[in-house]
Amino acid sequence: MERYITQESKTDLLKLGVYQIIGGAIGILLLIWLIIKTETFPFGTIVIIGIMTFLFIFSIIAGLSCTSLNEKCIQFSTINQLLQSFGFIFLGFGYQFASGIYLTIGVDLTESFKFDFGFGLSKVILNFNTQDEIAEFHINVIAIGICFWIWKLQKRIKEEMSIRKLPELEFDKITKP
Repeated sequence: MERYITQESKTDLLKLGVYQIIGGAIGILLLIWLIIKTETFPFGTIVIIGIMTFLFIFSIIAGLSCTSLNEKCIQFSTINQLLQSFGFIFLGFGYQFASGIYLTIGVDLTESFKFDFGFGLSKVILNFNTQDEIAEFHINVIAIGICFWIWKLQKRIKEEMSIRKLPELEFDKITKP
């Protein structure tokens, strides 16, 4: 892939990769702080910390794939950002994940229709059978914006690769008997 894309696309992938690596690293540091502050570790807590760790490590892997111009970097980054795009708490189950900067717009439907906003760095909320009276839905505006940027970048890279691969293929046809 590296041979077939422009310097602008390489720079954009590097920016995306560094952002994802930093977001994942901040998340891991927050998890370490959480582990230090936690006194007891029931099995459920260990499972939740394991899931949180996986999500932040996946963000780092997605970032590393971008910085190394791996063929799967767009796919990994899209999955990573989609996992961060939406969050919910409903019937005692909840999920919200952000690796990096997040800006959430939410709706709290618990007692009435109330808008909620959130801003910060890297977080994970995982609820299993808790707070069953809460009903919320959140959208991470930054993650959705990054998804659109990734999709535009993917389109540009596909165009660049098709243009830059074509002359090489035609040359191969001429030089090979």
